[in-house]
Amino acid sequence: MKRLFFGILLAMMSLTMQGQVCLRVDYKEITTERGPLYQYAHRYLNAGQVITEDGTVYVLENVCIVAEKPEMEPVAPVEGQQEKTVARQAPLSEDAILAGSTMKMAECVAKQIYRLREARVNTLSGETDHMPADGMSMQLVLTTLNEEEEKLTALFVGTTTVTEHSLYIVCDSLQEGKNVALRFSKIAGPVDKDDLSGEPIRVELKVEKERQQIIDENAKKKTPPTYIEVEKKRTYRIIYNHKTLYEKTLLR
Repeated sequence: MKRLFFGILLAMMSLTMQGQVCLRVDYKEITTERGPLYQYAHRYLNAGQVITEDGTVYVLENVCIVAEKPEMEPVAPVEGQQEKTVARQAPLSEDAILAGSTMKMAECVAKQIYRLREARVNTLSGETDHMPADGMSMQLVLTTLNEEEEKLTALFVGTTTVTEHSLYIVCDSLQEGKNVALRFSKIAGPVDKDDLSGEPIRVELKVEKERQQIIDENAKKKTPPTYIEVEKKRTYRIIYNHKTLYEKTLLR
């Protein structure tokens, strides 16, 4: 009877121990900063898309299970790299630096941008007195012109910085059905599952079971067989905003 008891106990533990899963949440932090000359962007550059105010938003990229047991992977926040950084000093001309007003400065910077564009066209067409000696030198000249124009143009249209983040979340004792693992806010990024400022990220767990007979070698021949349901496989689905971001089935 002891073997039968322990067999039943182990089978019941396999059903009640849902274990842990480790989620990796990938998201982007997008920070926009308006340029000091944004009010003159349309007037001097005829720019259409101009950042008019500073702000930060968060965009969820992906959520997935990286390990069924957290000890298989390090569970710690991981910060990504910035895709684009614009905290660089713009190469202002002397006229722009000495301008007595914002409007005058905008006019000087715009003229500087147009001169850079003209220099790029002349370099590409060969209509310049100081042509680069070879292809590598030409590429260096063009890269420099492009970078200077980008910095100056940012004074009008503003700048955008995109930083990629990855965060690991451990979910304990998942139950069958939909479990709220955490929430995601466009203005704050990942937040606690009880923070209603974010939309829920749910982990849906579906467990499929099968009947197995418990064999007791000491049982009498006329004793009716004992059966128990044991877990056969489980399927995980991660849902956000009514969309399935991830799905995986694991055999037990």
